[in-house]
Amino acid sequence: MQEKRQICQYIFPKRKRMQSRNGHLWKLALAIGFSVGWAPTLDLKAETSQNKNAATSISGTVSYQTDAQRPWRFGRYYIKGKDKHLAEAVVELIPVSPNTSFPPQINRTPKTYLMDQENFMFVPETLAVQLGDKVRFKNSEEAFHNVMCLDDKPPFNVNLAKGQEYIHEPKVADGTLKPLNIRCVFHGSMKGWLVVVPHQHYKLTDASGAFQFKDFPAGTYKLRVIHPAGDLVLETDAREITEGGSIQWNIALSPDHLRKTKQ
Repeated sequence: MQEKRQICQYIFPKRKRMQSRNGHLWKLALAIGFSVGWAPTLDLKAETSQNKNAATSISGTVSYQTDAQRPWRFGRYYIKGKDKHLAEAVVELIPVSPNTSFPPQINRTPKTYLMDQENFMFVPETLAVQLGDKVRFKNSEEAFHNVMCLDDKPPFNVNLAKGQEYIHEPKVADGTLKPLNIRCVFHGSMKGWLVVVPHQHYKLTDASGAFQFKDFPAGTYKLRVIHPAGDLVLETDAREITEGGSIQWNIALSPDHLRKTKQ
């Protein structure tokens, strides 16, 4: 037993001395390394990886600047709150860089959106959908209605009695550049619009006027904003968005942005 104690007393102090010695050697190696320009790379790689994985994003709001000399007759329906946010505008992110494009969405599940017919109106008047999605047209009132679109390929013209539905998958996807016009042949005042976008970076605004785009490639972009029901259109100047960059991009429309010719 006494022999074992002697062995332990011999071994552990020696191990402690070796650990202390190794610690001093490691500190010395670090000091020499820094003096010749070398440094550990683990943290730098982690930081680079985090930067590459950071979300590239654009956030903003769409508003309308009123002009008493040029009143907008649709303003009472779409201008919201003291900040005059614009509802039912469609904002689309447009790549400008020649080599910039949006990667396809793998295994995306298409959606189906409802455009109803109530009180002799299409509800909602404007829908923004992605190519591959479907639209369910429905007549929810007593009046006999119709849904017609001559802009799509193939065009369609379908009568709908109360409770009847028609499901359609739009094929023409010109985005905010050219919405599809939806009409009822029996009631000329009934108008609707389908904005069919070939990618996922678009937004139909609500009463807040807010939009956000994220997780897109770095590059040069512009925004195109349309308000089909109010005949407004605006295309912004281009901006460069860096990888992992995040910017605020607010848009203000005015009577200057009324279309020259009605659809």
